[in-house]
Amino acid sequence: MFSATQEHFVGETFLEEDLSDLALEGLTFENCTFQSSKMDCLQAVRCQFVNCAFQFCQLDGVSFTRCAFTGCKFRECGLFGALFAQCKCMGGSFVGCNLSGLALQGGNFSYTALQGAGFRNQDLRGINFERADLRECDLRGADLRECNLTLCYLQGAKLQDCDLRGARIDGVDLRACKMKNTKLDLEQAVVIAESLGGVVR
Repeated sequence: MFSATQEHFVGETFLEEDLSDLALEGLTFENCTFQSSKMDCLQAVRCQFVNCAFQFCQLDGVSFTRCAFTGCKFRECGLFGALFAQCKCMGGSFVGCNLSGLALQGGNFSYTALQGAGFRNQDLRGINFERADLRECDLRGADLRECNLTLCYLQGAKLQDCDLRGARIDGVDLRACKMKNTKLDLEQAVVIAESLGGVVR
């Protein structure tokens, strides 16, 4: 059971708990499981989650600011309108989750599975998506300037009208993406042309 006076939780299971609207700061959760818990509009600041599992949880409107998620798994969770601001989320996955309206502001999401997420018209500038799984993501109109997309999986992603200028696209196969009116810088245009067998002189 969650205790507001405790700062470090190890191996705990939070089953069907109501954590809605709580304000958490500086807490650490290691190898914890959140199962079928209500966490709507929870606000967490500078919290750490290590190898934690979120299963069938309601996380609509939740706000994570400067939090770290290492190896965390989200499964069948509702994350409508959730905000991750300047968070480090490495090696995690979001499987079967409702990611409608999910907002990312800065941070590191390398090696994270975000397949099918909707980021239409969002400001995603500077986020590290290295080796992240962004297959089938809706990135139409998104601002991806200065993002690190190195070796990112983008098959089937919608990149119409998005801005990729200054983003690192090393090892990314953009041929399997849906592109139209996508903004590119000269260096990126050359990389894409060469990947298609062109010679730029």
